[in-house]
Amino acid sequence: EFWRDLGKLGLLGITAKSAYGGTDGSYLDHIIVMEELSRASGSIALSYGAHSNLCLNQIHRNGTEEQKHKYLPK
Repeated sequence: EFWRDLGKLGLLGITAKSAYGGTDGSYLDHIIVMEELSRASGSIALSYGAHSNLCLNQIHRNGTEEQKHKYLPK
């Protein structure tokens, strides 16, 4: 449920373009979210960082249009 709440807040696709369901945020926005999550739980922040940078960011930067529409936030 926690991850769904992050999604509802627009934090799971913070650096993705709004055309793909993101929030057009910057990496500074991402760092601020990471910092705040780290205050509560380092492990949750690490998972969030992996999702945002290792997964979502790579699809956003290198994926095909089909992959972007399928896997990026809605």
